[in-house]
Amino acid sequence: MKRKLFTAASSAAIVLMSAQNGFCADKIAIEPFKQNERIVFFGDSITHGGECHMHVLLAQALRHQGSNVIIYNGGISGGTAGDGFERIDYDILAKRPDRVFIMFGMNDVGITHYNGKSDEKTKATRAKCLANYKSNMIKCIEKIMAAGKKVVLVTPTPYDEYTPQFKAKRLVGANEEGLAGCARIVRELAATYKLPYVEFFEPQTAIIKKQQGIFGRDDRVHPNSVGHYVMAAMLLEAIGEKPLKMTAEVNAATGSHKAENVKIENVKTVSGGVSFKYTPAVLPFPMNKNMEKAEAIYPVAAAFNNEKLTVTDLTKGAYEITAGNHSLGTFTNEQLAAGINMASLKTPALLAASKAAEIKDKIYRLNSQLRGIVMMRRTVNAEGKCATMEAEFAALDAFLQEPSIKKNKYYHNMVASYKKDRPNEDALIKEFEELYPKLYASAKTFGFDVVIKKVK
Repeated sequence: MKRKLFTAASSAAIVLMSAQNGFCADKIAIEPFKQNERIVFFGDSITHGGECHMHVLLAQALRHQGSNVIIYNGGISGGTAGDGFERIDYDILAKRPDRVFIMFGMNDVGITHYNGKSDEKTKATRAKCLANYKSNMIKCIEKIMAAGKKVVLVTPTPYDEYTPQFKAKRLVGANEEGLAGCARIVRELAATYKLPYVEFFEPQTAIIKKQQGIFGRDDRVHPNSVGHYVMAAMLLEAIGEKPLKMTAEVNAATGSHKAENVKIENVKTVSGGVSFKYTPAVLPFPMNKNMEKAEAIYPVAAAFNNEKLTVTDLTKGAYEITAGNHSLGTFTNEQLAAGINMASLKTPALLAASKAAEIKDKIYRLNSQLRGIVMMRRTVNAEGKCATMEAEFAALDAFLQEPSIKKNKYYHNMVASYKKDRPNEDALIKEFEELYPKLYASAKTFGFDVVIKKVK
């Protein structure tokens, strides 16, 4: 199957991105996902959140049926490249990846040092943070490569120092100087080690400057759900996904038809309408409000769904469309002659895609539970230290009594979840792994009958 995803609507954004980052000419192309490939996204809380790469997983399942690509979350909230290096063996390489995408920076850069001061001590501290980031990124890259795994680098997502209405204090320079430095280091390391990289920093900074408040959370650090859709669209673009234009045109009077990436069969013309079997090349990506909002700042929704059905030579009037015996709505002959987007209608294909999305959501939830286990075990350095589960629980109880943690609801909730999930870890992993083949099985395209009947 041809690898196509993005529509012509994304052209302007692609040109803008190319002009902004200025690095495209010498960049090493990122290989598309391969059959049965195992991918790990390795990073901090922005990766730990998991939304971006779960959208990528669903797009992969819908667009490349039976490819059986498995995407794992290797993020830990609060993590740095240095912390990440320490968990590579048991948390990243243990997943047996073929390729690892690495994105750190937000916690490495020391954003609190961008506090309005410009004395030499502050400047030296900022420089030291960047130097440590570079050193630790090198260690991560070399260790993963030494294990025979492919590496793709990702420039960090930006810190929003631009939106005035957010509650969190604006740390001016944390992005323009700090994270820009991290992004520069990523590009330098990509050149040094001859690695491909995904450019998030430059185009996403441009977005939050232009469309303030829509991309990120109030904390100025984390992309929100809208932002994660934009990240997914950019990542898919980076791995070579291109427009999939699905079009079908049926003449209701003669039964003649033509199509691209759609199969039209069994056309029957009758007085007052037409019917046919309709088989799209791929299933549509289910829409939601956050995806629609993302469309305001980047061509996300249009990028996933571009499926136009045109029916010509219908007599003047209103026509009901049914698909698989389910009504899709009523349209005028003029609307049908202009074309309707089948991906936006509740066709049997969209219903099947929605079931695939439900499986993706289960993967996401299980993944969150499993990442919570790894995070809390890491928090008390339980790997290699605690011989039993009871010892882990005791270490976490002691951790909750620390003065800086005692009143922190987040960590109390995380420990409670750990105690609930840890005894079931093996069962959770088994269920998690079994969901991937179910996802791909549910994402297969199929044909269904479409009936267009005049109602008035």
